[in-house]
Amino acid sequence: MISKAYFILGKHPSERSGGDVTLTKLVMNIASEAYSVSAVAFVESDEYLGRRGQIYGIKKPPKNVLHILCDSIRSGRSTIHARFDSSALRNHLSSIDAGKFVAEHSYMAEAAISSENCANSLWINTHVSEADVLRSTQTVRSLEYRAVLRDEIRTAKAAQAVGCFDRNELERYRTRGVSWVRPLDITFPPADQVDIGQTPQHLLFIGDQTWRPNFVAAQNLLRLWPAIKQRVPGARLSIAGKQSQQGLGPTPDGVDVLGFVDSLEPLLLSSRALVAPVDTGGGVRVKILETSARGIPLVGTSAAIGSLDEALDLRAFDEPTDFVERCVQLLQDPREASHEGDALYSRNLERWKNRVPHTSVANWLQSSGPTPQFDRKA
Repeated sequence: MISKAYFILGKHPSERSGGDVTLTKLVMNIASEAYSVSAVAFVESDEYLGRRGQIYGIKKPPKNVLHILCDSIRSGRSTIHARFDSSALRNHLSSIDAGKFVAEHSYMAEAAISSENCANSLWINTHVSEADVLRSTQTVRSLEYRAVLRDEIRTAKAAQAVGCFDRNELERYRTRGVSWVRPLDITFPPADQVDIGQTPQHLLFIGDQTWRPNFVAAQNLLRLWPAIKQRVPGARLSIAGKQSQQGLGPTPDGVDVLGFVDSLEPLLLSSRALVAPVDTGGGVRVKILETSARGIPLVGTSAAIGSLDEALDLRAFDEPTDFVERCVQLLQDPREASHEGDALYSRNLERWKNRVPHTSVANWLQSSGPTPQFDRKA
């Protein structure tokens, strides 16, 4: 009999998009090779409530600031972890018979920890550490960094196994006593390769700028762009992705701020390279995976590349002068850009043929640590 894996999602894949949703769908698809996979997800629209195929929709907890703050103070948890410990989700999980409950994001594990039904059967995929995101912000929310970090470690100790995409995050768990954490070595299936040698002098940035790491990266890029444009007068830069309310402000010559686009295909086919001057990791990881699967070169920082440096043999360009120089080199030399794209495409293809992502997911879901340490707080 095939074991059941029940995923706990913060977003319904049919209602929402984004990098975390894309990665979740890929992980679930790989898991379905060995498990009977279904899921529950928070939804915002009543249209997605209840059972739709393999996913059951539950109303997302409202962003009632006063209620969340009171719950946070009462329980001793961060506001994000307090918010997503939904009684409706907890009750739903108590009715599910599954061998494994898989929380996508640490904060989605709260209801599972509170549900007796999930004891000793919880797995967590951390995605991007919310603590890291908060630590990088300049807003009042950065004050909650330590509370979120405590919650992430606490939920990890209640899990049989924890999966991480980022090497530094993985080491942080291990230094805090979570030895049962595993790397999720995920890359994407190969797609149609872009003929980089035939592309114009066009750079592309992709990222939802309502998520602060992407917004800051776009700002960084605008500061670097004049130095690139000065050396490559015919160059153009496209910035695609939902814009933040404050906006990026005035843009230099040669820059197109496109906002959300229905299809990225025309941009991908006409781009010499993807650029990602990111300060905090995770924001563009999925876009790097998607474009690497098509052989599009990357100019990114260490924070953008993260653990993908080893997986795809990517170089980081952290110094502004080095970042600019690499952009100029790829724009001026289509043969160099084509060589870089071909190598990237081949590395990604070889990993998929060798089923590296599949083995990584299987090892995570098959592993288990010591007896979980349940600290439900409240």
